[in-house]
Amino acid sequence: MAVHAIAVIGAGAMGSGIAQVAAVAGLGVTLIEVSAAAVEKGLDRVRGNLQKLVAKGKMTQADKEAALGSIRGTTALEDVAPANVVIEAVTENYDVKADLLQRIDALVRAETIIASNSSSIRAVSLTPPPALII
Repeated sequence: MAVHAIAVIGAGAMGSGIAQVAAVAGLGVTLIEVSAAAVEKGLDRVRGNLQKLVAKGKMTQADKEAALGSIRGTTALEDVAPANVVIEAVTENYDVKADLLQRIDALVRAETIIASNSSSIRAVSLTPPPALII
């Protein structure tokens, strides 16, 4: 399966960083958070990081604008539906992650890859098979 679009849930340091890397790579990114203010804070973080790359000569202004143009912020979890890959990057809380992954699984196609960004929780313990989760 070719990946053209991803959804990232959680616009904190990890989520916004994942969104940034995907956007720079040319993917369409949907960045999802619980509030418009949190979405904007995540987008501001990406803008700032990309501006630092421009200032260091590691990225052109045009590439920065292209990357920013490929990220769409939203508060609607349903917006995960068209993504080929969904990455959750929410708080390190088992119950929050498990609930979110079940909700994601109900919204996406069977072939959609669902990834969990966690430093301490095993992704396979969060959702029952046969979800495509990494």
